[in-house]
Amino acid sequence: MHIGFIVLGVVLIIIAAFEFIEVRKMVHRLQTEGGPETSSFIGYALWSAVVVAIFLVFAGIGVIALSL
Repeated sequence: MHIGFIVLGVVLIIIAAFEFIEVRKMVHRLQTEGGPETSSFIGYALWSAVVVAIFLVFAGIGVIALSL
């Protein structure tokens, strides 16, 4: 049963890392290709994606810590 929780924690951390990478790529894309047609709400969307990624990291670490 403990190995399942550890795997779940690692999967949550991997998903968070993927989220951080995608946010970084999107910020770079906005800096190079963004123009007047870009939505003004994209900053809020990227910020909320970072918050979700941070939550996933803490959830993953918490699941791993509680399974030990």
